[in-house]
Amino acid sequence: MIGQLLDGRYEIVQVLGGGAFGKTFLAKDLKRPTHPQCVVKQLSYSSQDPLALSAARRLFKKEAEILEKLGRHDQIPTLLAEFEQDKEFYLVQQLIDGHPLHQEIQPHQPWHEQQVTQLLTEVLSILVFVHSQGVIHRDIKPSNLMRRSTDRRLVLIDFGAVKEINAQIPHGQLTPTAAVGTAAYMPMEQFHGFPQFNSDIYALGMIAIQALLGLPAHDLTKLRGNSSPTPGEIVWRNQVKVSPALADVIDKMVVADWRSRYQAASEVLADLSKIAAYSPGFSPLPTKISKNNPIPLKIPVKPSIVIGVIGLIAVSGIGFAVYRQLPITQAVAFYERGREKLEKKDKSEAIKEFTQAIKLNPKYAEAYYERANAHFLASNFQRAAEDASKAIELNKNYFEAYSRHCAALLLLQQPQKAEEQCTQAIKLNAMYGDAYLNRANARRNLKNKDGALADFTKLIDLNLNDPQAYINRGVLYIEQFQDYNKAIADYNQALQLTTNKPDIAAIAYDGRGNALAAQNKLQGAIDDFTQAIEHKKDFAQAYFNRGRVYAALGSREEAIQDFEKADTLCSQQGLTNCAKLAQSFIQQLQP
Repeated sequence: MIGQLLDGRYEIVQVLGGGAFGKTFLAKDLKRPTHPQCVVKQLSYSSQDPLALSAARRLFKKEAEILEKLGRHDQIPTLLAEFEQDKEFYLVQQLIDGHPLHQEIQPHQPWHEQQVTQLLTEVLSILVFVHSQGVIHRDIKPSNLMRRSTDRRLVLIDFGAVKEINAQIPHGQLTPTAAVGTAAYMPMEQFHGFPQFNSDIYALGMIAIQALLGLPAHDLTKLRGNSSPTPGEIVWRNQVKVSPALADVIDKMVVADWRSRYQAASEVLADLSKIAAYSPGFSPLPTKISKNNPIPLKIPVKPSIVIGVIGLIAVSGIGFAVYRQLPITQAVAFYERGREKLEKKDKSEAIKEFTQAIKLNPKYAEAYYERANAHFLASNFQRAAEDASKAIELNKNYFEAYSRHCAALLLLQQPQKAEEQCTQAIKLNAMYGDAYLNRANARRNLKNKDGALADFTKLIDLNLNDPQAYINRGVLYIEQFQDYNKAIADYNQALQLTTNKPDIAAIAYDGRGNALAAQNKLQGAIDDFTQAIEHKKDFAQAYFNRGRVYAALGSREEAIQDFEKADTLCSQQGLTNCAKLAQSFIQQLQP
């Protein structure tokens, strides 16, 4: 089928997989200017019975609607289209750039407990959303969890819609739910055709056991204790050293009788939160080097209207270390050239200059610190963390390096360690704002909202005239306190301080618009989003947010115009998820 054109726009590039249920293809969308790649899933259906075909079509449409709702979650692929061609059904979904989790879970390479806790927390937070939509995934396994390249977050794929439809109509007649899933991760109730929401919890628990033990998937079934007095009990704790608290949580996830198992993903998260320093719902947002680089942040709002993303400005800067050593003259020259390159955002050249300085003087702490900044700007957070750590090793009082290390650790999903590094920076310099900002973000990830609030308030105390500090606190009031009035007060204060700062004013207007929308003050929200756009003409998020409010008000044409503009700007700015969401809303709104 290579080269075949489906629905007049999707050209098949490669066959990714196939079986009795259908095939999956890599395709490119010829109707999009850049011909982006996507995934096309085909349902193989050969019955000639018109009643059965009609029933399959209804089921397919229903499943497509569910997948479209699910795809609004950032860690679930967006459904781009569904169509029927030659009595065959097709789904078109977003291509996730990354690798499947089974490449990380290797035989004889057991994971650390902290890694497993992080895995459970991230996937459970996705399941909370999936189950809230009335959907059971039914095939949670490592190959259906993709590690996204851009941000290293897990994406849950393959909801088995094609499998389920085909299983329900094998010979032209509807049958009870079939046992869709993978044996190694499937609980008994699902095997017998009666899946529950906590069947997904069981499967995830089995992945955790597999990772802790370093087992191949086919060995998981051997853990179902033939020697155990309880039928179907998973016997595993005697094979690995793990804290009793985490082991108890996993054991309750994989109880054979679903009635005695955790009943909801949120219950598991609640127990994990007592023993682990990871947050299920928020991404780390540490200091960025550019003061004018807004960080997108999803915020929960009232069910009556769901507003998209708002911008969070991070107070930042590339600090020149006050603990200068006395390296040889040539090393200093390379170091200074590196700083000049970094000021011009020439990351790769800056890294080369700092590397030369380090070669000439391996104990040049400032060069390591500035190279960490360059790596951070290039989104190479692992290298940034390593260089910042080396700078600290060379100078134990290097508070800027502690703060940069903190920021890098946040983006490496290690918020507990990040908080420790930021605290050390603050001990060394209680007036260093970056450290408070980064620690506030770490604490937000650790669900320590009061600690985060204290740090954001300290930022304001350090500089009462900094609008960005008020914006940061306003975000927190919305995100974790749902205190929209206090958020609005902070945005108002920020706007009073942005007379000659149009980009920052735009972010403040956008944030206040989200707070107003959360209070169902929709016209006020539209006015603020419009102000944000007037201050920053290419503000994609403001167009997107205004489009959602227009859609909530039933103003279809205005909403489509805003989503089309958001799609264009997001694509130009490399905001792939934003573009996909905008396209999804356009499809929903078109008659």
